[in-house]
Amino acid sequence: MKKIDERVLNNKVEKLYRLNDISRWLSYGLKIGVIKKSDKKEDLEMLYKWIDLLGNKNIEV
Repeated sequence: MKKIDERVLNNKVEKLYRLNDISRWLSYGLKIGVIKKSDKKEDLEMLYKWIDLLGNKNIEV
């Protein structure tokens, strides 16, 4: 597995997440019970918020 790339924009460091990183992040959310597997609108919205959190917070996966 390759290292996560970083790029600098306006003196901010942004991480670029690969599909594998997002998959691990979703697995972690399912494991701790933050998100659920279902087709309900509420669960899908929580899934999107969980993924958005990964992008906004520059979390180390």
